[in-house]
Amino acid sequence: MRGKKNNLIGQKFARLIVIKKSENRYWNGLVWICVCDCGKLLEVAGCHLKRGNVKSCGCLRKKPGNLNQNFRHGDTWANGRKRLHSIWHGIKNRCLNFQQPSFKYYGARGIRICKEWKENYLVFKSWAISSGYKEGLTIDRINSRGNYEPSNCHWITKSENSKKSCREHREKIDINQPKDKANNDVLS
Repeated sequence: MRGKKNNLIGQKFARLIVIKKSENRYWNGLVWICVCDCGKLLEVAGCHLKRGNVKSCGCLRKKPGNLNQNFRHGDTWANGRKRLHSIWHGIKNRCLNFQQPSFKYYGARGIRICKEWKENYLVFKSWAISSGYKEGLTIDRINSRGNYEPSNCHWITKSENSKKSCREHREKIDINQPKDKANNDVLS
């Protein structure tokens, strides 16, 4: 029964069709020989096929107008990681990656990134430029409890962002806490 379940021969994964099992292993898992829609043969670990990590022999990246956004905009690590791409990547990490230290202040509190921005950097980049993005500005959520989405974000300077953060922090202090009347300090 197990052999039939793990037999991927004849199955199609994106642009790859599995044609036979390889003698090679990947972390003790099966490796399959696949043929890409472009005709090239390649070996791919079964786990990468099933998870969708590998979609082609690499021709998909080279094809003009492909769906892989990381290769279309030119703002990735390979190209010096432009600042705007770093901002987008940071937003995604804060909202989606529970292993990031800042996740507890964003994603864990229910703050999300809108679907359009999350799935497509070019949509975020287009919004950013049309909304006045320039080097030196930072993204700011107008409602600090709201999501990262076009209607709740704008660009401000780092100085403005620091002032806003301080103001919001002061507003969080409960004015009903008992105070030491002698020096007007909040008692803890």
